[in-house]
Amino acid sequence: AAERQGFAAVPLFGLLLIAAASLLPAFPVDETRYLTVAWEMRATGRWSLPTLNFEPYSHKPPLLFWLINASWAVFGFGVWPTRLVGVGATVAVLILTHCLDRRLAPAQSSGPALSALMLGGLPLFIVLGCSIMVDMLLTATVSGAMLALWIAGRSGDWRAFPAYGASIGLGLLAKGPVVLLFTVPAALLARYWIAPEHRPRWFLRMGAALALGVLIGLAWALRAAAIGGPDYAEMLLWKQSA
Repeated sequence: AAERQGFAAVPLFGLLLIAAASLLPAFPVDETRYLTVAWEMRATGRWSLPTLNFEPYSHKPPLLFWLINASWAVFGFGVWPTRLVGVGATVAVLILTHCLDRRLAPAQSSGPALSALMLGGLPLFIVLGCSIMVDMLLTATVSGAMLALWIAGRSGDWRAFPAYGASIGLGLLAKGPVVLLFTVPAALLARYWIAPEHRPRWFLRMGAALALGVLIGLAWALRAAAIGGPDYAEMLLWKQSA
């Protein structure tokens, strides 16, 4: 019952974030820049190639801009609908953190996981949740990948492997290869924490899952590089990624 009450508090938390976000203007430099990129994507109809001042923009992948435009399609053009992307990612992080905590420490007393409660009480977490930034999107994808990784290593559920790959793919579309730094080391060190019966073929399965994630990222990056030209391709595929 206590755990259900904790989950029931998540929508209320989200509504409070939405109320706070609806009162905020767009702040320079990052928020106004990202709004410009999303608006130009909407204005030109070029969904594969982000632009800033109608020049190819290689600093960030497109997931944030896609989600902003999806929110505009539903709620209309404005600043507050763009903040719903961060709010949704924040709620996802809280739920995924709760689920991961429940598996890491199953002997805890019933009720909302303390890690989720701690996150909800951090001012920086709340600020990022209301912002028009990629940070909370990246956090949500990393949280999803780590939850899938734990399930794969402890239960061997085959569905956890593509879920891990899909989370990495979304992370690549959110902020690029940095998602690999947060998610791959735990998979490589699996011999220290996974159940012994799941060790055979572990690296084969994780390699396939990782390949899925990389393919998701490359499906966009290669098309964008082809449209943007050689200079943009070099910035996107090498300089920004490295």
